[in-house]
Amino acid sequence: MPEVYTEVKMGHQMALTGSYDHILNVWSEWADLTGRVYKPVEKYKTKGAKILLLTMGCLSEVAEVAVDEMRDAGLEVGLLKLRMWRPFPFADIRAAVEGAELLIVCDRALSLGGAAPPVLAEVRSAFYEMPNKPRTASFVIGLGGRDVDPGAFKKIVAQAQAEAETGPTQEYHIFGVRG
Repeated sequence: MPEVYTEVKMGHQMALTGSYDHILNVWSEWADLTGRVYKPVEKYKTKGAKILLLTMGCLSEVAEVAVDEMRDAGLEVGLLKLRMWRPFPFADIRAAVEGAELLIVCDRALSLGGAAPPVLAEVRSAFYEMPNKPRTASFVIGLGGRDVDPGAFKKIVAQAQAEAETGPTQEYHIFGVRG
């Protein structure tokens, strides 16, 4: 009802943003029970990395393989795995990118007609007030469940590096479009 809608939505927002610590507590209990540890933003081979990939879900396992291969080839690439979508872990993402020069955001969804894919929009919002933020590049990859292999991440990193030097050619790229 219009008379209470605003207050209900405010309560909803407060409950969701207030769930952060509760989620961390449940994850801690889960770790004690199972040995599986979760964090809002998990790091993989980020030490010394100037380039970071940011993925969610099943893209992360494939990205790990690509990071291993790129590291073996001498490229300073690391991986951030976004485990928490809501509430968005703003402070965690800001801390995780410290020292990076380029963050490559890999979305698996589009916001048709919008300014950015969903993860990129949140990340750019998180970085807005940061004085020393990394450059961002954005790729939509694996739409509709299309398979993604480690070579895709290598191509994305190469393209993002080139555009970091010359400037982006567009707001984001849809990777793997067959033409």
